[in-house]
Amino acid sequence: MTEQTYITGKDAALEETIAQVQKQLAQLGFDIEETRWLNPVPNCWSVHIRDRNCPILFTNGKGASRKAALASALGEFVERLGSQYFFGDFHWHRERTEAGVHDPRERWFTIEQPGIRPEGLLDDALWRHYLADEMRVTTEDWIDFNSAVSDAVCALPYTRISDDETVYFPANIVGNLYVSNGLTAGNTPYEARTQGLSEVFERYVKNRIIAEGIALPQIPDAVLNRFPTIATAVHALREHGFGLRLMDASLGGRYPVICVTLIDPQSGGVFASFGAHPNFEVAFERTVTELLQGRALDDLHGFHPPTTDRELVSDPQNLELHFIDSSGWIDWRFFRDTPDYPFVDWDFTAEDNHACFARLCAIVTDEGYDVYVADYTHIGLYACRILVPGMSEIYPVDELYDRNNNIGLALVPFVERLGALDETDCAALLDEIDGLDLDWLMPVTDVIGLAADPGSAWSSLRLGELRALTLMQTDARKDEDEREAILDWLATVPPLPEDRKSVYRAAVALNQLHDAFGIARTRQTLQSTLTVMFTAETLNSAERLLAGQAGFLDIPSLGTNYSNSQRHQALIAAYERAFAAKNPRSES
Repeated sequence: MTEQTYITGKDAALEETIAQVQKQLAQLGFDIEETRWLNPVPNCWSVHIRDRNCPILFTNGKGASRKAALASALGEFVERLGSQYFFGDFHWHRERTEAGVHDPRERWFTIEQPGIRPEGLLDDALWRHYLADEMRVTTEDWIDFNSAVSDAVCALPYTRISDDETVYFPANIVGNLYVSNGLTAGNTPYEARTQGLSEVFERYVKNRIIAEGIALPQIPDAVLNRFPTIATAVHALREHGFGLRLMDASLGGRYPVICVTLIDPQSGGVFASFGAHPNFEVAFERTVTELLQGRALDDLHGFHPPTTDRELVSDPQNLELHFIDSSGWIDWRFFRDTPDYPFVDWDFTAEDNHACFARLCAIVTDEGYDVYVADYTHIGLYACRILVPGMSEIYPVDELYDRNNNIGLALVPFVERLGALDETDCAALLDEIDGLDLDWLMPVTDVIGLAADPGSAWSSLRLGELRALTLMQTDARKDEDEREAILDWLATVPPLPEDRKSVYRAAVALNQLHDAFGIARTRQTLQSTLTVMFTAETLNSAERLLAGQAGFLDIPSLGTNYSNSQRHQALIAAYERAFAAKNPRSES
């Protein structure tokens, strides 16, 4: 008889889940490999899995056993494939088709008058929540980043749990504000929904606790000792020299959340792990395994010490770091000995996951919010994405207008034919880059939605470098002060490959020498020394750069639909396979 391993909160055995997902992914053409197993202390396992043909598709899993960690990683792969979250940061170049772009059930809207909601898109309360009236939103503001459609807003269906009504959310809003929060897979719909809403609580409570410096009550040893596997892991971490604070983060029994904070006496660094589930033990175990997911013990020495800078801690960018990898700053007030809430030995469980989900929804309703769910049933396990507007946003609503990911679409026509741009094109590209008002160190791949080939020039290109190369081919290069500043920046700031870095160092030297001695005299009197410092090829490229004749060095055009990037084409092929499973009639 085949061994069957059941764990609390799951509606099927781990072996059944693993076999089902592996079979389905293989049928869809995904070749999954396990690349990094970690078991730094007893009862804390994690694994990294990825698709061999497109390694950019990867997930991590955690659990108290090897099987639990693998099931977790496979479940995350399903949720990100089924919801297309895997592809959300990339440009798909796909036009509207009868089969759809994001989902066969999608609808497309045009905002005919700025700030006036089209019937069927969101509802009045959500329209106001996203500041659409206040900001006088147009179609252009909410076009999605992924497709090649620029004249309509793609909206996706979500079911409002309170009344079972379907509400259409712009894909742009979902991608910009919610990222992976509330995105889960499970053996049954309510197993997944329970976990998804638990994650919403986890991050909502975590943000509040960190931003406000709330001091939490410690979990008594008598409670810890009820859970031997957790107690063993905690003991092992303490034996390795780490301090641990095990805390009830329910804020007085209000939410099903646990916090475990690690204190590193070696570096003075601290970081807080949070976990949530209606069952206290499950939430506790997930918090401890999350603490170590993807980390060896040596990786626990690199976190910030506590700070008294409250503004820094509560800054949205710091809270975003806590969402990404728990590497943000934590307020000293969080470590006060006297807690702001009493310890509660809570239990939010009910007779089954359906009832657990209903109980969690009641908490949301009491807070004055609504739960919305999108279902994905086509990749072997049920998966869903849960939105709770006002509670589950990872990024502030203002970022829809200050840092919307669709601003990078303006660069796509230029990068596709980069090597063929003339001076007029370069001037237009320069205007577009300056209009983005983004950090020069931002990778261009992030801006244009490119899956770059590893080691290619595109994989290391920064926005400031693209701007500089563009500027050097326009009349703007005649501004000596700007040229000197941009060359100095290129030679000293961005982390670039040595071949391009050396060209910029040579250009700085030549620019200074030309100003001091003139071009002809520099060549006559200093050429032998320069050829010791730099290769002839590097010097030639630097001279051509200063003359506005170097083009974009070794950075090639991406081609139509980024056809010159093999990794991007592999990613789009994976997208097409996943979408075909969503709708067998869709294009493959």
